[in-house]
Amino acid sequence: MKKYLFILATAAIVAGCTKNDSFQEIDTPDNAIGFSTYAGKQTRAENSSATEKDNLEDYNTTFKVWGYKYVNGTESPVMGAVEDNSAYTYPGQLVEHKDANASATPAVTEGWYYTPIRFWDKSATSYSFYAVSPNAPTGASWVWDSTNKKVSIANFAITGYNSVTTPATTVDVDKVLTENLTTEDLMIATDVTDYNTYDNTPVLLDFNHILSRLNIGVRKASTLDDFEVKLNSIKVYNMKSNGSFNEALASGTTLSSGTIARWATAPTTQSTFTAGVGYAPASALTITSTATTATTNYQYVYEGLAIPQSVAYNKTVEVKDYDGTSTAPKHFKLDGTNADENSDPYIVIDYEIWTTGTDAAKMDGYVYYYNLADVFNGDNSTDAIDFCEGWQNTLNITLAPAAIIFDADVYEWTTKTETAVDIE
Repeated sequence: MKKYLFILATAAIVAGCTKNDSFQEIDTPDNAIGFSTYAGKQTRAENSSATEKDNLEDYNTTFKVWGYKYVNGTESPVMGAVEDNSAYTYPGQLVEHKDANASATPAVTEGWYYTPIRFWDKSATSYSFYAVSPNAPTGASWVWDSTNKKVSIANFAITGYNSVTTPATTVDVDKVLTENLTTEDLMIATDVTDYNTYDNTPVLLDFNHILSRLNIGVRKASTLDDFEVKLNSIKVYNMKSNGSFNEALASGTTLSSGTIARWATAPTTQSTFTAGVGYAPASALTITSTATTATTNYQYVYEGLAIPQSVAYNKTVEVKDYDGTSTAPKHFKLDGTNADENSDPYIVIDYEIWTTGTDAAKMDGYVYYYNLADVFNGDNSTDAIDFCEGWQNTLNITLAPAAIIFDADVYEWTTKTETAVDIE
């Protein structure tokens, strides 16, 4: 797990990582096919096995499943398929999570439910199951390839951005914040094979995230303890906001490899957030977290989903300002010098410093533009940064402007003439 700390003339930024994830079973009649679910927590760790798991219902409350049985080598669908004159369509079987309800008739215990219930065929030598979550993402549809046993989804869009009312001081490990984010967290659990479970032991479905995630935390440097710091906004521009996923594009890929290969990047299926994603409250947020209280004390103002993509560093092409009306100012490198204007993703930080007390007044305001890959590289390289499936990239920003201080010298007297004369 890599971690970078940058102390800048204007801001300090950390590229950090978190990694966390749980378990849920259902009660089913004897010999019925039931499911238990895990959701792998998003991780930012190179070559991580992503072994930690969490309750799927903490993320999504629905999933869709396709199931097959094999009898004497013959495959036939048992779940998620509809037969019409010996031909099949594959809409998938909806499975929903329900909370416990003792007053219902019949009483409901917490768990995953679907209807009609299907039962195990003990003559079958094996079963296989494939699942996706949520059942019906907004604005897009899962497509099942029954021949190759692969799933795809076309033109899926990330919509909305966060503007949290009270930023938390830890990243939410269960799900992204949803105050203004309307996008579901896409997950798949594919090629789950069960050979001999023919009782009410549930089929275990391990779901992996196929989207990426960006988190942004902020605090003020200890040099600003005696001042009030107000954050107007932190926003990221030019991230691709929609794309098409096809599991077949990288067959055999696992979460640990951190792939972006299963997401198509054709320009016709991509767009950008012209308004930026990130934190932009109606009124400025007073930063209370400070570097003097804890080394990891940040206020997480943004936790959002992202289309898996590669973020390039500093292509020298002209772009418009983030409001689309004028030529953008120069993007700054982390050492404060100008970088070339570019159309690659960049971050804009807007904050103010105020005096405190009864006569509090604004002292200075700052707006800084940084290339996003430059931020993650720590100004040490020009590598592209991948936002991979199941990974979360975290920026921890310390607002740390250098104070204007003074020293003083005085020039010595300069000798213009020096004359020796004898006067009698």
